[in-house]
Amino acid sequence: MGIPTSFNQVTIGQYIKADAIIGGDLDNIQKNIHLAMLFTGKSEEEICTKPIPEIAEMVNKLKFLYNASDLATKPNRKFMLNGVSYTICWDVKQLTGGQFVDLSNYCKSKESIMENMHKIIAVMTYESRWLGYKYDKVDERAQIFYDDLPLSIANPMVVFFWNVWCKLLSSSQISSMLNEAKTRLEKMKNPRMTTSSTTTGS
Repeated sequence: MGIPTSFNQVTIGQYIKADAIIGGDLDNIQKNIHLAMLFTGKSEEEICTKPIPEIAEMVNKLKFLYNASDLATKPNRKFMLNGVSYTICWDVKQLTGGQFVDLSNYCKSKESIMENMHKIIAVMTYESRWLGYKYDKVDERAQIFYDDLPLSIANPMVVFFWNVWCKLLSSSQISSMLNEAKTRLEKMKNPRMTTSSTTTGS
């Protein structure tokens, strides 16, 4: 692995790990060493035994990681990854109950969004096909995004989604949808709930 010089060369998975390092309790020197370890695949000993000018060059290249705010915020509706075309569905009201509950779990805070951005994009993404869109294999798609999707593509989508999500959650309609979806899922997991409510009603 080589040292990246822009977010175009950093995947979601790499950035999640890098962000944990940057936000951790290490001092700046140790943070830079661990970032170099992350992107080179080398051990701490291997990094520290390199000549000072080489270490300084790596640190200088990695400075952009501290400025995620510089990323573009306007998302694309479609993107290509590994030869596959994907389309994002921004209309949250079109989601199924299961999708809605999954997203509510991933979006409890900005921190949880950072940790789950690959899963959020996977839930909101449809694989584009000649015969329309296909929504399946969410976990498999999330792993592909974690491993391969550049942050330069992912971040604008997640930022845009977060703004839409916050606005929708403030409406009573969406809150009602969330409660209803959770109730339905619980009944699917525990059929006795349905039987009990039916018996009580009679």
